[in-house]
Amino acid sequence: MILTMRRFSFAVLLWALGSDAGCGEGGGSDRSSDNDGTDTTNGDVDTNIVNEPDGGCTASSCTEDVAPPGDKAFDFAVVQNFSTEDGAVDLSLAWHVGEGETVGETLPYEMMRFGVCDEEDGVCVSDMAKMTYGWQHHNWDETLTAEAGGREYIVRMSFVLSEVSSWTDTLEIRDLEGAGITTGPLPLEERGCRSVPAQNANACMLRDRLD
Repeated sequence: MILTMRRFSFAVLLWALGSDAGCGEGGGSDRSSDNDGTDTTNGDVDTNIVNEPDGGCTASSCTEDVAPPGDKAFDFAVVQNFSTEDGAVDLSLAWHVGEGETVGETLPYEMMRFGVCDEEDGVCVSDMAKMTYGWQHHNWDETLTAEAGGREYIVRMSFVLSEVSSWTDTLEIRDLEGAGITTGPLPLEERGCRSVPAQNANACMLRDRLD
């Protein structure tokens, strides 16, 4: 099988992460993990998220149990799914309304989970100290980041106003340990959005909903 350089570079980076790219405490909750890719408690998520019977990797397993903190005026969580155009990589990201000053209809989101998989391996970050959410006016020009295993994952989501307005979403991966390898930006395709609780009117704005 012949791999393109873009896909091969991404596979190499995820393979290099291995299973020891640990996460700390996340979202004020404790979590213990058996390191077998299966987690059922709240808080930190094992960096291996291999849950499929055939050994495949599903990023949505990183976000399937998220819930809003329960102490906010806008008390909901957002789960947004993506994949690369060729389907080789999928992502599942979750965030909720945090603290911060905004203008107009902008919400000060904070990351909760950041899951990314290729066909064989993946990482799931839940340590809030290792994730950032950068918002702009109307939440139409957002930058989400996560760190794991010496790599930084960067997702950019931009809503472009034109005759046919649409989102432009990309993934970039940067090496943080001196190798100087950057993969991407890779174009992402939207794979649906949902809110927790379901059907919150403030979530998934201008996105295809799953709920």
